[in-house]
Amino acid sequence: MNDTREFDIVVYGASGFTGRLAAHYLSRKPLRLALAGRNRSKLEAVAAGCLNQPALIIADSADSASIRSLVQRTHVVANFAGPFALYAEPVIAACAELGRHYCDITGETPFIRKMIARYQSKAEASGACLIPFAGFDSVPAELTSYCALKEAARAGYTLDHMLHYYQLRGGLNGGTLASALTMAEQGESRTMLNPNLLVDDPSWPKNPRPAISPRYEPVLDRWSAPFFMNPINTAVVRRSTFLRQKLGVGEPVFAYEERMLFGPKLAGRLEAQAATLAMGAFAGVTAHPLGRKLARRFGPQPGEGPADDKRLKNFYKGRLVGRSEERPRVLVTFNCQGDPGNETTITFASEIACLLHEEAQKPLGGGFTTPSVAFAEALLARLIATGMTMDVKAL
Repeated sequence: MNDTREFDIVVYGASGFTGRLAAHYLSRKPLRLALAGRNRSKLEAVAAGCLNQPALIIADSADSASIRSLVQRTHVVANFAGPFALYAEPVIAACAELGRHYCDITGETPFIRKMIARYQSKAEASGACLIPFAGFDSVPAELTSYCALKEAARAGYTLDHMLHYYQLRGGLNGGTLASALTMAEQGESRTMLNPNLLVDDPSWPKNPRPAISPRYEPVLDRWSAPFFMNPINTAVVRRSTFLRQKLGVGEPVFAYEERMLFGPKLAGRLEAQAATLAMGAFAGVTAHPLGRKLARRFGPQPGEGPADDKRLKNFYKGRLVGRSEERPRVLVTFNCQGDPGNETTITFASEIACLLHEEAQKPLGGGFTTPSVAFAEALLARLIATGMTMDVKAL
């Protein structure tokens, strides 16, 4: 690492809700840490809650010179300033040009597709490793599918289908809502339904369309409904497979889908039907200008999110069923205590930022990569050390 860089990690967007949590998390580590944003007084308030006092940097995505200066001074930028389609491009561009590593917690796949097209070559040339989707979008999807493939390779069979079932309790923060509404306003809702959106080869195999109606899973004896993050995570998982094939890993192309898991019998089916209707209603609201206006007025505002006590009580439990020729072969279970979008996502992104800084495991390839392609084993070990659990069971 170049010792002239003043900082190991800069948290950009540190005065936002998730940025504040990341700043506090990273301040407990032995790092040369800095917090960056537009408002000094807000940054000072965040810094007051940090265990080890970070430096402060005033930077604004509307001022490219301030962003370039920020990026030059650090080894890694951890970006929490969303909506990313509005604010992240200057940061990504500077990292790609200057050879600095980068991660963020976006779920805005259409935006990242544009960034890959514009900056992949520059990042490869400079040595920058860029890891979007480093939060709840899309670490659980990445690690469970990775573990299923690893078990299949160990046992000597090929998986051709994965269904990832989510059980979770969590709260919405203002930044996440703003990102969803921004994608809708930009007309990207249909674009993000393309499962190969992040795959550079137009001839690559297509993913089957996800089921819209409630569906019963015999392996778990439960009913399920469509999951709203399925388009995002499917695109990221498929990019990981594509990248590993380019790197000569020889991983099979498999169908991937995500669903919300409910109970058994009639009650579970009714819950799944209600969830399906609710997701359709939310899609209808965000598709209409009046609906977006009401969501902005009555939903959480940027900088707002669940209270500390609620975040700690929330959880995520994922169960991925891997099949080979329709036969269930493996069940991967991933458990995380804490609010998925506002607690575990901070752990995911912060540990990825630390791995980028330490370069403990050299990321495979250059430019835009994914959490599992860059750091699967190292990241999994870090997360288990924080109390998360991953279990792989042959069926």
